[in-house]
Amino acid sequence: MHKRTWFSMLFCAIGLSASAQQTSVLFIGNSYTYVNDLPNTLRQLALSLGDTVTVASSAPGGYTLFQHSTYAPTLTAIQSQPWYYVVLQEQSQLGALPLAVTTTELGAAALVEAIEENWECTYPVFYMTWGRQNGDAQNCANFPFMCTYNGMQQGLRSNYIALAEQSDGYAAPVGAAWKVVRDTQPGINLYDADGSHPSPAGTYLAACVFYCTLYQESCVGATFNGAIDATTAAILRGIASATVLDEPLTWNLDAPNGTSALLHGASVGPDWITLIHNGQGTHLWTCTNGQSFTTGTVTSPFGHPIPITSRTPTTTPAATATP
Repeated sequence: MHKRTWFSMLFCAIGLSASAQQTSVLFIGNSYTYVNDLPNTLRQLALSLGDTVTVASSAPGGYTLFQHSTYAPTLTAIQSQPWYYVVLQEQSQLGALPLAVTTTELGAAALVEAIEENWECTYPVFYMTWGRQNGDAQNCANFPFMCTYNGMQQGLRSNYIALAEQSDGYAAPVGAAWKVVRDTQPGINLYDADGSHPSPAGTYLAACVFYCTLYQESCVGATFNGAIDATTAAILRGIASATVLDEPLTWNLDAPNGTSALLHGASVGPDWITLIHNGQGTHLWTCTNGQSFTTGTVTSPFGHPIPITSRTPTTTPAATATP
């Protein structure tokens, strides 16, 4: 997957509101997505925090990313609107196996291409799932690391981070948060009776991780508890928030794509570009070379960083960069 060009980054900076109060998410996956209705759980969790999320899904049971890449309903869903985020979830066992022996990379690359063809500002988000409760007996003989939960979980972690990095996307570390719960809160059962699918608590944890990943904000203050008790929900919100926000670079959450607040105007000349933003709050520009500025105007030489991130400024400054 090629990296996004500086021009496409600029286009997204003008058109994308990544941390606005309203966003949209398409989930592409299988039963790990539809059991207990993860998309709607995320929607209700966000709503309790004052955010509006439009959700949709394409999630036939057992489907792989490669199957989705040619599945007409999935492709139609991608093309149905300019999504801010599209979540990609591999089949639960396949996602843990070495990428070299699966179709995971091929399916992911084809889907990311379709996503960017629909709207180049869409972030792909890779749904890191969890190891099975007692490992994967079906793949244990050929892949000994799959014999245990810990081994399978490490395979999932490594693969999903790699896919996110290859695709300039995010890794939503549901599986990493899942492991923290198993290690520190053994009384909370995240599994359904089959030892594979999520219980209501597992789905709630996943929704919390997705909220923190997409908004890059804590979900500790949410009032929606889903189908679980308030005490358990509060514990899971805390673990999800810490897992995501304590290690944002691990999950590739610094992948450049657009602004964190909607720009209100832009003008381009032969050797300059002006980006305009209105609103209240702290003014911050972050450029592609890692520099950040709190002033209202930013200049940079041609071929080098242009401002690609802004948070709501204090007044109505114009940030200027020389392309």
